[in-house]
Amino acid sequence: MNDVSALHERVLHQLHSKSVHDPDFRALDWIGRQMRPLRTVLDVGANGGQTVATLRAVLGGEVAIHCFEANPRLWSGLDRIAELAGGAIEIHRCGLGAEPGELTLLVPSVDGVVYLEESSLDPAQFDKPWVREKYQERGGLELEPVRVPIVRGDDFQLQPDLIKVDVEGFEAQALRGLVETIRRCRPALLVENSDWHNVTELLDGLDYAPYRWEGEGMAKFHGACTNTFYLPRELALELIDAAPEPAQPSADSADSAAEPAVAAGGYDEASDVAAHRAEVDYAFEVLAQCGALPAADALVLDVGGGAGAHSAMIAGRVGRIYCSDFSDQNARFGGELVKLLQEKAQRNGYELPSGRLEFHRVDAMDLIYRDGLFDAIFSFDAFEHIPDPAKALSEMLRVLKPGGTICMKFDPMWTCDSGSHFQYRVPEPWQHLLSDDDEFVAALKRAGGSDGEAEEFRYAMNRRRLADYRAAFDSVRARAEFLHESEWAGCAHPDGEAHPNFARCLERGYTREELLLRGMRKVIRKRG
Repeated sequence: MNDVSALHERVLHQLHSKSVHDPDFRALDWIGRQMRPLRTVLDVGANGGQTVATLRAVLGGEVAIHCFEANPRLWSGLDRIAELAGGAIEIHRCGLGAEPGELTLLVPSVDGVVYLEESSLDPAQFDKPWVREKYQERGGLELEPVRVPIVRGDDFQLQPDLIKVDVEGFEAQALRGLVETIRRCRPALLVENSDWHNVTELLDGLDYAPYRWEGEGMAKFHGACTNTFYLPRELALELIDAAPEPAQPSADSADSAAEPAVAAGGYDEASDVAAHRAEVDYAFEVLAQCGALPAADALVLDVGGGAGAHSAMIAGRVGRIYCSDFSDQNARFGGELVKLLQEKAQRNGYELPSGRLEFHRVDAMDLIYRDGLFDAIFSFDAFEHIPDPAKALSEMLRVLKPGGTICMKFDPMWTCDSGSHFQYRVPEPWQHLLSDDDEFVAALKRAGGSDGEAEEFRYAMNRRRLADYRAAFDSVRARAEFLHESEWAGCAHPDGEAHPNFARCLERGYTREELLLRGMRKVIRKRG
């Protein structure tokens, strides 16, 4: 998988799970309640769409987002993310600066691995000692120059309530082209600061003060940090002096396909449908590339299918699909889950032939079906929960016809920074690998977690390491042909490898690869 595709995979998962890629963005809920509703946002340095997904998770589907991105490699992916996310999202194919024109974007790479999220219009960014050291550790730095269009943000005459800026050292230049907009609209600003002193001096002249989000409210401070909030002094001083209200967590990643209760933050059905549709569409694209699309009359199994969000979208493309899960999902909804999913399909413009979908309570490691029954098997984000992935994979091959295919994808794995599945409660990366269960559960509950969430943390993840998965797939290579294999890596936490927990995990014997690897996709054909 190329670098753009890997980034796209991560953002699609973020859309699907309604996760927040940076815990500081939870402050937007506080700003929206305390200062002003956040209806229009400028996303300056949109990259692969991470902020789009987070904004929709925190602010809901009604927020209007204007994305500005200079790198042409990311434009098509942003267009697709915007389409799948739904809502009022507009992509502007340019960077923002103090003056219009063209500049050279520097795209860093090491041994052919491109770091799209670290591209910069500021050459001095790559001369900073800590940046040079980071690339030296990776194996050496190469910079590809790309000419890109630059415009002034003021020329768009937009009315933002929030401006987010993340442009790797070019923040002050981007903001200089937005001075009139800032004076006119007095928006809140969230700046991922690689140029803290110049940005702070510029905004001080516009009567803005810097603040840091501390989990429950804003704290005024003066000093460089990763994310700085700049708030208009006429509003902020009074608000910060008041007692802060607790931040509200976003909805968790529970499958909301048939509208069960969700965590605080609400459930946006259109976004949920778009995210699941994106995952199914992408799976079928990969299958088509492999020449392995299931036939229109195929009998299909969805392993670990939960409440059927993916199965419902596959049903219209195949003859019949069994959605299997360790829990009795149909009983959970009074035996009417197919009916509820069909009504949801009608509301959201896709077809679910109700006679093609059944729900079965089945253990993935001990499938109830006879040998060679299914033409194809799918599995989305289930393998990180199954206690013995090797046994489940063997069972899947057993019930698959010769020549049939397995298409699976799972993310996040236990050993990545968000592998606890509860980073929205305990945001410190890799903390689940360093704390014992009682310590982690105590932190989760202090952050508002429920007894049910505590039980899910203790028992719902298989806690397998990368070597276990590699061994599981290697164990079936004599029986199966791997048509597609891809992996993606990265950190949900903004500090990434710089966070002290990363070094602590290395000291405990975890490898760099397993701490950074987030997920896998496989397409496997059973040999005849």
